[in-house]
Amino acid sequence: MQPITKIDVLVIGAGIMGASCAFHLAEQGTSVAIVEAQQAPAMGSTARSAAGVRIQFTEEANIRISWESIQTYQHFFDLYGESAEYRPQGYLLLVPPDRWTAHQESVQLQQRIGAPVQAL
Repeated sequence: MQPITKIDVLVIGAGIMGASCAFHLAEQGTSVAIVEAQQAPAMGSTARSAAGVRIQFTEEANIRISWESIQTYQHFFDLYGESAEYRPQGYLLLVPPDRWTAHQESVQLQQRIGAPVQAL
């Protein structure tokens, strides 16, 4: 292995966020290096997460990013030839009566974006 003499971007951390950033930058042709403090990737907060992904957000940008992520997981093998071992589980959010109207507005926004959500 040759030493790296020049990189465009240095990513600190090889958890889900750092690895994803590095992957997408490299896909676009950017020279990327990752430094990780742990013994292997995804051994920090990523290893302690519930590994869930959801689309029930109130901000459009967050909904779009999450919905795109879910679609990527659903088609991961077709895109990359490897399994992400994605298993959709769903989410149940309990909303207090005083926040129901605001929640309904969020659900409508999520549905306009194309996210498969419903209020029961």
